Amino acid sequence: MGNVVLQTDLCYSPSPVQERKENHPYYPHLFLLADKESGMIMDVEVYENKKEDANIVLNKLIDFFLDNGVPTKTQVQNDLLLAILTDLCNQTEFKLEKINQLDAGMML
Repeated sequence: MGNVVLQTDLCYSPSPVQERKENHPYYPHLFLLADKESGMIMDVEVYENKKEDANIVLNKLIDFFLDNGVPTKTQVQNDLLLAILTDLCNQTEFKLEKINQLDAGMML
């Protein structure tokens, strides 16, 4: 994949969702994957249950690697993502970098 740096984030949607009138609205979780240089969103996943965080992150990144190759590194600002990705990075050539703030295009 070359010299590509990704930015990865987990967050809550800024807007609530109410799937049916009889259900209470909730704020879904979002997985975001973007190219740092272009700001282009490479992948997104919207899901309801926070317990799915690790499963979503690992499956989305592994699918991305299989389809596009392994990028140089990913940047995260979230300690949860750091914990989820540490083992994957130790087993691959994929580097992980914790930064204080992701680029504006990644922030909701």
